[in-house]
Amino acid sequence: AREIVKLVQAARREAGLDVSDRIVLRWSSPSAHVTEVMARHGEWIAGEVLAVSLEPAAPGGEPHDAAGEPITLAIGRALS
Repeated sequence: AREIVKLVQAARREAGLDVSDRIVLRWSSPSAHVTEVMARHGEWIAGEVLAVSLEPAAPGGEPHDAAGEPITLAIGRALS
């Protein structure tokens, strides 16, 4: 879960988002382990990265490696 938070924070910086911006986080992964982590720790991850929603689909997202597990992340600024 911490590795996913780290990846999302890096993606926020790359997207030019402010640290206080609320985001929509979309993710996908063929890994059962990543899916379990998101199910178990998704609420905590969302709180850490200021995500107003977590969606298990990441069309057009960027592939990443989360501690050896594949995950695709797509983030966007949440509408007010």
